[in-house]
Amino acid sequence: MMNKPTPADALLLVKYYVRRLRTSLLYLTSLYVALCVLIVMAHLPLSLPTIVSFLTFSKTPSNEFEALATVVAMMINTAPLLGIYEIKAISPEEKARLKASHIRNHVIVIGCGHLGSRVCRKLFSVKHPFVLITRPEDYREKEFVRFLVRQGIPVVLGDATHEETLKTAGIERAKALIITVNNDTINMVIAQKAKKLNPKIRVVNRIYSEELAELAVKSGFSDEALSTTKLVYGMFIAGSLVDIEPLPEIIPVKINEKSKIAGKKVGEIEDKYGILILAVVKKSGEIIRDRNYRIHINDTVIVFGDFAKMLKALAS
Repeated sequence: MMNKPTPADALLLVKYYVRRLRTSLLYLTSLYVALCVLIVMAHLPLSLPTIVSFLTFSKTPSNEFEALATVVAMMINTAPLLGIYEIKAISPEEKARLKASHIRNHVIVIGCGHLGSRVCRKLFSVKHPFVLITRPEDYREKEFVRFLVRQGIPVVLGDATHEETLKTAGIERAKALIITVNNDTINMVIAQKAKKLNPKIRVVNRIYSEELAELAVKSGFSDEALSTTKLVYGMFIAGSLVDIEPLPEIIPVKINEKSKIAGKKVGEIEDKYGILILAVVKKSGEIIRDRNYRIHINDTVIVFGDFAKMLKALAS
């Protein structure tokens, strides 16, 4: 089902058509200036009735300046044809790219393979804003990519190793980056360029090599380097928004200073968000199972529950 147009969509369309008509508007403005100059040179009063008389061809030229003004008036009358030639119906791909240039505090997903598509599906289902960067051929070959475009999700078709592609996806305004490409080297390059463009962005990287995964984190290019052979797609999304420590089939969350749940009681969080906190592991290794325990920075919270509710509770 297609998303209903919003005022923001209307504004984007206005901006799009203004950009498309830029040449026509400049051409038309130049013609009007030329007409006014010729009217003055013909020693006629520069007034609206005079201009209208030329545009409607109701004035017979009596000198060369009036004749030139008549020619310019004819060009003004045919100028809209240039505008019609310039305008074309905005395609879904163009609308998606335009949206990407205005979105903020979003997640950027790179790659739309098995993992990337699952990450996008989950972000779409929980209505978390995101932009997908994928190869141009994916638009032709993958129905899911076309589905996202039809739904108004910003999809940037290009090479994510190019800084310009990352900028088009709003890397400088994004909150997190999830890299799901099947190539460790490419993923490292993307992470490095992303951190260069936005040092504050949180990068979750798919890395198969344990050595490269350790290097990615130690170098500061990735905040999390996760193995898809051990982790579920939900952990990639959670990892892009909070600090996580990988454990099988659950989402352990390491609390940082930006976390919304730092300083709150376990029971308060469970009741407010409808999730279950199985335990809290303190930095010392002590395990706490108490609804009255107040969560501290550097605690690891073991969470189980509905993914959308967990995302709402844990996103810093």
